[in-house]
Amino acid sequence: MELLFIRQFRHEEVSLQTIRTAAVVASRKFKTDYPFAVKKFDTDGKTIFGTLVKQVKDGEQEVIEDLQHGQYVFKQIVKPFFRKLEYGEQEALRYWPLFKKGRVVLDPERQFGQPIDAVTGVPTQALSDAVCAGDGQDVAAVAKWFDVPPRAVEQAILFEQSPACSISSTVA
Repeated sequence: MELLFIRQFRHEEVSLQTIRTAAVVASRKFKTDYPFAVKKFDTDGKTIFGTLVKQVKDGEQEVIEDLQHGQYVFKQIVKPFFRKLEYGEQEALRYWPLFKKGRVVLDPERQFGQPIDAVTGVPTQALSDAVCAGDGQDVAAVAKWFDVPPRAVEQAILFEQSPACSISSTVA
């Protein structure tokens, strides 16, 4: 998961210096040697943000901090730009490159973390390659061959043609 985060940050053109700074700060704040595997990190493409819990007089409040500059940011402004991950108690569990509404997931516990259709477990590359085989195949036919819904094939093609594909295939 750490490598996936770093690769994703680099894909979003976050500088290595910013990534290093955020890792050091987050390691200290979250008390872990693997800061990017702990919840929660997000990026807007330039900065790495950590979601922290801050003690306030009425209890606790969730705040988002720019980890490079140590500044808090407005949650409602930055949240829409963040890439989405699925978290467990403390760590990132799954990566949804087309967001959670899509069917493509990278889950280290399934297919060795390769991109798959979340429902059926069929690798996205197999579905996409089947459509492209020969002179091209019909989505419905490929869906029938793999016993998946046509939407799974369409999402696999969308993912395999997206920039997210080149990121996940080298990391997972």
